[in-house]
Amino acid sequence: MANISDADHSDEMDGLSVWKHTFAGMFLAEYHLATGEKWAIKELEEIRDWLMGAQFIDPSGQLRSNREETKNPKHVPRFVGGWGHNPYYEGYGPMCITTSQALMALSLIQRCGVEVDEERLKMAYQFLKDGTNNIGYVWYNSVNAGDDRWADLGRTGSTAIANFLAPIDNRKYQKWGRLNVDCIKEHPKAFPDTHGCPPLGMAWTAIAALRDKKAYRSLMDYHRWWFTLAQCHDETFVSQPNRDAGGSYTSAPRLFMSSVVALIFASKDLKLHMMGSSEENIAINPKDDKRPPKIKLGELRTFRSSDGRTLEARLEFFEPALGIARARQENGKIIDFRFASLSKEDQEYLKQELAKKAKEEKEE
Repeated sequence: MANISDADHSDEMDGLSVWKHTFAGMFLAEYHLATGEKWAIKELEEIRDWLMGAQFIDPSGQLRSNREETKNPKHVPRFVGGWGHNPYYEGYGPMCITTSQALMALSLIQRCGVEVDEERLKMAYQFLKDGTNNIGYVWYNSVNAGDDRWADLGRTGSTAIANFLAPIDNRKYQKWGRLNVDCIKEHPKAFPDTHGCPPLGMAWTAIAALRDKKAYRSLMDYHRWWFTLAQCHDETFVSQPNRDAGGSYTSAPRLFMSSVVALIFASKDLKLHMMGSSEENIAINPKDDKRPPKIKLGELRTFRSSDGRTLEARLEFFEPALGIARARQENGKIIDFRFASLSKEDQEYLKQELAKKAKEEKEE
C-alpha cells in the first residue's frame, strides 16, 4: 500500500496524483470487464492499494498545507473519507469531484473481483452525501453550501455515477443517484459550465443522465446550439477555456473536447459499466415494485441474430427494462447485444427464462 510517509513514493504523491490513479483505475477496470484479460488484476490491485493509501483518513499525518482550513483543527474532521488532488491536504483538500472519481474507480475494480474495504467506501460515500443538497446538487466538498441552489453540474454527474456503481447498500445509493440525475434533468443549463475542466464535467454529466431518458434529452436538446457552435470546419470540436487556459485543463482543447463529444454521442449504446451496461448499476426506482426480475444464466448456448449470425457463449445476465443482454464466450471475451437483434427463437428463450425466474422468486 502507498505510504504517505515513504519518500520512495514522492513521485506519485504530489501534484495531481489522485486524478491520474482514478482515471487509470476506471480505464483498466472497464478494459478487464470487457476482455477478461487476467494480467490486469495485478495492476488493479496496485491502483486499489494506492487509492486506499491516498484517502484522507489521518489528519495528523496528511496535513502539510498553510491554508486556513488546516490551521483550525475543528474544520478538519469534516473532510475525512474524501480524496483531494493528492494524499496530503493541499490546495483545497478533499473534494467531491476527486472523491466521486475514486469511488467510481474502486467500485469498478471490485467488480473485477478485487476486494475493496467496504468501511472505507462508506466513509467516502458519506463525504459525498454531506456535500449534496436537498435537490441533488453536489457542492465542492463535504460542506453543503446551500439548499435549493445549483451551478456547474460536473460534480453532480460524477457523484451520480459513483452512487449507481456502489457495491454496497446498492438501493440506498441508487436512490441518491436518482436525486442527482433529477437535478441534472431540472437544471440542464449548466451542462457546459463545469468548474476547472468543462469537457470532463460534461462527460460525467451526460453519462449520469443516461439513467433517465428525459434527463439525457433535456441536456442534449437544450444544448443543440452549443454542439453546433463548438464544431469546427474539420469536424472536430473545441470549447472556450473555463480557466487556466495555458495549463493542463485545456492543453489539447480540440483533441480533448472532440473525444468527450464522441463519448457523449456514443454513450447511448451502453457499452461501459459506468454507463449502465450491467445489471448491477442500472438505476432502480425504489417505488417500482412491478419491475420484472433480471435473470442470470450459465448454460453454454448458440445464439443466433435476426440476420443469421451466430455466437456461442454463456449468458451472464439479461436486463429486460433496457433490452440489453451480456454473454461471455469461452475465451473470456464479453459481448453485449440487444434483445431486438436476436432471432425469434432466442427472444422466446429469454422470455421463458425470465418468467421462470419470476416464478422462482415468487415462491421464495
